[in-house]
Amino acid sequence: MKQDPIFSSFLIKVASRCNLNCAYCYMYQHADQSWKDKPLVLSEKHQQLFVDRLYDYAQEKSLDKVLVIYHGGEPLIFGADKLVNFSKAIKKRLDTISCQVDFGIQTNGTLLKEEHLKLFVDENISVSLSIDGPKKIHNVYRLDHKGNPSFDKVYRALALLKKYPQIFSGCIAVINVNYSPRELFQFFSENEVEEFNILLPDANYTSPPIGRDQNPDVYIDWLIEAFDCWSAEFPHIQCKFFESIILALLGKSGQTDALGLGDVSLLNIETDGMYHDLDVLKITKEGYSSLGIGLETAPISAAAQSKNIEVHRKLLSKEGLSKTCLACKHVDICGGGSVPHRFGTEGFDNPTIYCKEMYALIDHISEKLIQLVDQELEKNESSSILFSQKEMEDFCIYSNSEKQIRKLQEYVAQKKRAQWERIAVEAKQRFPSQEALINQTNNQVSSVGERALMHPVSSSFLDALEQSLKGKVVEGMDGTPLPIDIDFLHLIGTKLLRKEEFVIQENHDWYTHALGKDIVFNHPQTAFDLGKKVIEDALGMIQEYDTHLYDEMKIISPYIYIVKDKNSPPDRDISFADETLPGAIFIGVWKGNRCLAPYKVAASMIHEHCHQKLYLLQERFEIIEPQDVEIYSPWPEKYRPPIAALHAVYVFIHVAKFLNHVAICDQNLQEEIDLTLERIDGCISEIQEKVQFTPMGALFFESLLKEWELLKSQSLCLT
Repeated sequence: MKQDPIFSSFLIKVASRCNLNCAYCYMYQHADQSWKDKPLVLSEKHQQLFVDRLYDYAQEKSLDKVLVIYHGGEPLIFGADKLVNFSKAIKKRLDTISCQVDFGIQTNGTLLKEEHLKLFVDENISVSLSIDGPKKIHNVYRLDHKGNPSFDKVYRALALLKKYPQIFSGCIAVINVNYSPRELFQFFSENEVEEFNILLPDANYTSPPIGRDQNPDVYIDWLIEAFDCWSAEFPHIQCKFFESIILALLGKSGQTDALGLGDVSLLNIETDGMYHDLDVLKITKEGYSSLGIGLETAPISAAAQSKNIEVHRKLLSKEGLSKTCLACKHVDICGGGSVPHRFGTEGFDNPTIYCKEMYALIDHISEKLIQLVDQELEKNESSSILFSQKEMEDFCIYSNSEKQIRKLQEYVAQKKRAQWERIAVEAKQRFPSQEALINQTNNQVSSVGERALMHPVSSSFLDALEQSLKGKVVEGMDGTPLPIDIDFLHLIGTKLLRKEEFVIQENHDWYTHALGKDIVFNHPQTAFDLGKKVIEDALGMIQEYDTHLYDEMKIISPYIYIVKDKNSPPDRDISFADETLPGAIFIGVWKGNRCLAPYKVAASMIHEHCHQKLYLLQERFEIIEPQDVEIYSPWPEKYRPPIAALHAVYVFIHVAKFLNHVAICDQNLQEEIDLTLERIDGCISEIQEKVQFTPMGALFFESLLKEWELLKSQSLCLT
């Protein structure tokens, strides 16, 4: 059985009248005219009843924090001193159960005085101001009952509020599509307003948006222009409307009623003490927001159980959306739009009356986000991520490489985060029944950061999932289609979290799929124990050889897997790494039925680590210019693409350095070292003759040649 909603916000109509007569007002200019029969202000009796009811409800639900918003009409008609006394009474009572109360007031500002603000500061009552922008825009609709403009009085209130920033919570503005959005943003920027929200004029299918009949695209054009203007010129101003859409696109919850999914969390109390649902529902029909009970007859928990609230909750879920909305690609972002804006003669079974506007705007913002990510990556490429010659030389060796490695990993982390955000949006559309799982994964990623996305398995799975969402068949290394199971996401950030310490043989079925059925991971316990001991001994040798290399491997290649290849000849030892599994190296420790010597296993681990290190560099930079050329590689004794030959030179230089170090342990290594040096020399000559590098690739190859010259000069075995 679905639990009752929890009210955490309480909108108190302390006054039922207003000294302004704004043309678009949902309270006075739409279907529900019941305000005419309401008391002018909330009585002392109902004030005390609210204090008692709120105390009981907070205690019943174990609430530790609530928000009380004073509203109207114009709440200052009630009196600033009365608002303060009311707030003191609420706070005093709820303090006894350690429930914090935040207070706010939404005002048109015309009655606001500095003495009021001093009182509000003492009680920490925040103030939000309704102002539609500069004078010529504001005075179009915000007039008093005699038709007089209100801007001058409201602007004086804005000037006062700027003197009390500790309680000034920003502005709200109803948009007027007949004026440029830039004028609106410029006004708030010049007046140092740090936060404001834009509101679409309240409308529905019985009362369509102002002016759209003459220009069907006028709201689309205005909103897109406004977003572009805000994001390019005024991002220093918080605009909840746009920020909420961005958050929704990133899989997070926003703070605007323009987006429809969520739950009921606000209870409205009118001046007669009656409980009401969301007050903007007054634009639908007479009395629709009323719950039929009030402070005098029922506790707040009874309001949460009312039929009207149940209907509203359904409308805030996918179950309550129209077929049009459910078929829309933006359903998880828009959520059907504002509930009052869906109303028509047959009820709420419609998308928002601003459907085409929201669709076009979300499309536009989504595209802009992708462009911004690309621009940020390009910006990084031209700034701090670029390596100087000295930095590239440091990268090629172990002792000074960590700074450069961290730079590269930070870049990869940004790419992975952007990839996950794309996947989350697309996956919600493709797998609507898994929305909770996707949100849970997003929360986990937000909690632990990019480490959740950079585990070898997470990275590989997300690459495959993204391709699958594009309709592509994704295959493992043996050509077998990979199983793409969305349930896999629950492991990301929980069981799959990248570490910077050696992890030997972390079991996961994904490796079997990705690498193919011929690669064996499961070994008899005795054989595995022997293999693990060899790996540990090999790591000890690497640490003794070069602690910087050992530490670097923990950062780049911490995941070590003991494997066999069913198709490999018994007398051949195998090892490999793959760029689709960043951070993992796969090592064979047996030759036939006997374990390899630890130094041989250590050489294989260094070899595969160097591949992973170069893959990391390739994630950020193109190394070789596109060209139709192949290089003879003497190790497999065949022609290969230039990048493969470059990999071979890089890894074997470092393997040869290590073998020189351990040659004293095995005099038979001299022949192997000599052959390796001869092959490196021949492959380098081929590369120098045939390969055209990018600027960063040229830096890398130049640094590599310095390593090569150093190796030749230090080699014990070079003839």
